[in-house]
Amino acid sequence: IAAGMAELILVFPDGDNSFFVDWTSGVPYEECAGDTVRAEPPEDACVRSADYATWVARDLVRHVDRTRRTRPGRGARAVAGESMGGLGALTLALTHPEVFAAAASMSGVVAPLLLTAPAAGGRTRAASMEELEQELGRPLPGFRRRMGTDTTRWWRHDPEQAARRLVARRGPVPALWLMAGARDGYAGQGRARHATLPELEVP
Repeated sequence: IAAGMAELILVFPDGDNSFFVDWTSGVPYEECAGDTVRAEPPEDACVRSADYATWVARDLVRHVDRTRRTRPGRGARAVAGESMGGLGALTLALTHPEVFAAAASMSGVVAPLLLTAPAAGGRTRAASMEELEQELGRPLPGFRRRMGTDTTRWWRHDPEQAARRLVARRGPVPALWLMAGARDGYAGQGRARHATLPELEVP
């Protein structure tokens, strides 16, 4: 900045373990607050509403524009995240292009239904929650709360599908940046997404 780069404001919201999506069913506040195993106090770990995407794209942005010296408007606003936040960042920008002009994913879970080995019929995406759990070798109770058990709802949070819907509407398309280390466990997901975005003419 001292050398001439534009000033910027960085805001770090606590997204819990949310993937920054609006959950299908959250843990009731009273149940969360009564959890005696949880190390964090309820005010830090429990929420009344698990609408994380709405909170970031609407409430948080409005709060920052009201309380900080911002340049309000999508052209001066971007969102970034790592791992689950990488998926959240891409999905937030692609589903709220009027709010964000760019998004960056670092080591992101950007293709959550991707199968490492093609399934029956050559499918490369899980067709059910059970198939995804078998692929990963563990149950995913958190995913079921966040995104539901019906994988058709997951497509709302898939960056490729969100990009296709946005391009079809001919609205403003945010610029996207994806990064993962060569030996990163999520590098394959990043490559899969990076291969599809140029054909959609996503910058």
